[in-house]
Amino acid sequence: MQTDALEITNFKSSPPPILVWDGQESWQKPSYEVRYFHRRRVEVWNGYVRTKSVGGWVGNVRIDLFVDKWKRDHKAAPTNEDILDWMVADPNDEFDLEKLADSILKNGVRQKIVITSDGTLLDGNRRYFAALMSLREAEKINDRDALQMVSSLPAYVLSPGCQKADLEAVLVEENFVDDCRRPWPNYIKAKRVYETYKELRESHLSKAQAVDQLVPQFGIPKGHVERFLKMMDYIQEFHDHHAQEDPETGKKAKDDFDIRWQVQKYFEYFDELTKTQVVNTLNSDPELRDKVFERLYDGDFASFVQIRKIPAIAADRVARDKFMTLEGGPKAVENAIGWVTAAGIARKAMANDDRIIGFKNFLQTLTAIEIAQLNRDAVADLRIIAEMVTNMTKATHKD
Repeated sequence: MQTDALEITNFKSSPPPILVWDGQESWQKPSYEVRYFHRRRVEVWNGYVRTKSVGGWVGNVRIDLFVDKWKRDHKAAPTNEDILDWMVADPNDEFDLEKLADSILKNGVRQKIVITSDGTLLDGNRRYFAALMSLREAEKINDRDALQMVSSLPAYVLSPGCQKADLEAVLVEENFVDDCRRPWPNYIKAKRVYETYKELRESHLSKAQAVDQLVPQFGIPKGHVERFLKMMDYIQEFHDHHAQEDPETGKKAKDDFDIRWQVQKYFEYFDELTKTQVVNTLNSDPELRDKVFERLYDGDFASFVQIRKIPAIAADRVARDKFMTLEGGPKAVENAIGWVTAAGIARKAMANDDRIIGFKNFLQTLTAIEIAQLNRDAVADLRIIAEMVTNMTKATHKD
């Protein structure tokens, strides 16, 4: 987003038209400022915009799956109203607009949205759509008090001369930096980090150099960056598995958007899948890996904790067979885990029996001379052991 020097000068000398309208209140008048987003100096106008003058950010990665699917199904980009209807009806309640809308009606929008000079939203999608929802309802019943609260929004408007780095700084500051806001979900953050990582690698940076650059760019620890990259690499394998058909087995390719929805829904599970022991197990057993991918897509894992049991399932023939062949979705996973748990308890009991027998055999090998040579502490310990075993057997074996 670049422009000539004259346009930049005009931006400094007069506010962009979106910040000015007839009948504007004196407290809504704009002022020129310099703001810092993630340590980057950005020129902005500070003021108010009419809510209906703002264009919802269709490119917002938080809603990109919905937008892509809408474009595919309707051959056109969704309108603000289409996006709002989807956000309100979202079964996962990711956006929680009603609660935010109620807060806005009581207190106004307390944190400014950030837009470009042409009215494109960069930050504040939830605030904007919550206000738009309240505006829509207020217009239906002609609620003047509500209309006054949501007809305009406080905003920072970026200069038309802002660079890509300026836009990135806004996105990072408003979505990665913790400031008691509702940040992007980790999947969205990881996707953004991964896309930037690929761009850096394409510019001939090594993996280590790219990671070192991502840390300050996104303001997150190196360990988080590396974790995101590992998860996104494995997510790509998951996506490829479900996107491909296999005529031999009759497996059909799944819808691309459905796969991406499931990835977003179960994103944290991939953290467990990329743990060393789990990923090594799956890499050495492609058939089991494919079945894990299928069960994860179908929602058969009750929680990501169950992923940790995969190495134990793989090591036990009966448990592996249950996991691979049983129908019943979540029940099949429970049965496999139940088997390895029971088998583990049995093995531990057998190991305890072996230890006791070994100790008995050891005592029987001692000669009278060796027993006489034991020091007082050792003899005292043997007496304590004998008494403790006697009491334990009396308490647990009544017969």
